[in-house]
Amino acid sequence: MSELIEVVALVERMIPNVGALIPGETMALDPDLAAQLSDQGIVEIKKTSPARKSKTGPADTSTDSASGYVEAMSENLSTTLDRFETRNIIGRLSEGDDSAFLERNQGQIMFNGFANPLGFFLNHGCGSRSTTDVLSGFIYQHVFTMSPDDWDSSFAMRPLTFEMFRDVTSAQRYSGANIGGLTLALAPNQGLQVTASVIAKAVSQLAKTTPSYSNSPTQPFTFETASISIGGTATALIEGFTSNINHSLEGIPSLNNSTTIRAIRRSGVQTIRLSGNLAFENITEMEAFRNQTEQRFVMSLTRGASYQLIQDFPRVVYTTFAPVMAGRDRIVVGFEGIARYHTGSGNAMKITLTNNQSGY
Repeated sequence: MSELIEVVALVERMIPNVGALIPGETMALDPDLAAQLSDQGIVEIKKTSPARKSKTGPADTSTDSASGYVEAMSENLSTTLDRFETRNIIGRLSEGDDSAFLERNQGQIMFNGFANPLGFFLNHGCGSRSTTDVLSGFIYQHVFTMSPDDWDSSFAMRPLTFEMFRDVTSAQRYSGANIGGLTLALAPNQGLQVTASVIAKAVSQLAKTTPSYSNSPTQPFTFETASISIGGTATALIEGFTSNINHSLEGIPSLNNSTTIRAIRRSGVQTIRLSGNLAFENITEMEAFRNQTEQRFVMSLTRGASYQLIQDFPRVVYTTFAPVMAGRDRIVVGFEGIARYHTGSGNAMKITLTNNQSGY
């Protein structure tokens, strides 16, 4: 049996004073693919939009809905139980009894960056999105930036649900989840590897669903279409590139008649880190590191004529740049950098995704 796991993100949004999910729209089913995968691990991606609580005005009751599936390469989303001792001084050498009540659900999901399902994770991993119809209802451009504030008092980021089937009896539903971190990594002879770090409030069992995948495009973004510029100048020296978003999230338990966490909140600031490998064939970037020169980093990927992913970091400064000689081989430098907030654009990062999905 294949170890393939299809992972699904179901975005939960609750209507104020009603507490009911707005139904999502399900993508068209590919019968052949569904038949092939009917006995394998699946997770459904449905997206619904609840009313957002505003700090300064009334709730946003718009219903921005979408749904879909994504195939995972690996995942380790799991449940742990916090323990505490109930007996200690017991007159013997063996350990005393304990109890386990507080439930924590977290882990990571890694998948290849297909143009349509990638948008679900960018939407919930960045926090802010705008969409433009660029070709008469067929092609859409989605711009994702870091959210300037928390979603509401219960969630730091826009909430969603992951449903995952591991080919054992029932599927698991991880509800009330936030994406606390998102990593996009690219290397030669690889597809775009996306890793989402997830914290969820609760887990439950449910019957598995049948996957329905977007059939266009049929391949993820891959290395051979990549182009990178540093400081406005194209470079072919980058041999690996990774961007990482970290929202510094943690689950908050409380005395609320429940064994699950009450809220998902921030324990620190939003951070964006870049890293990679660069062929050491000139000293331009080494001097930029020594002088702490701020530069703009832009990476673009395409898939056919209609799909594109652009990562734009307007202010990047190197924190590590070590051109060391480990032997007689050519020198490849591992570098790290910080993406800083850019006042002119109002963000530290902008990701533009062009595909044929109208919304997320």
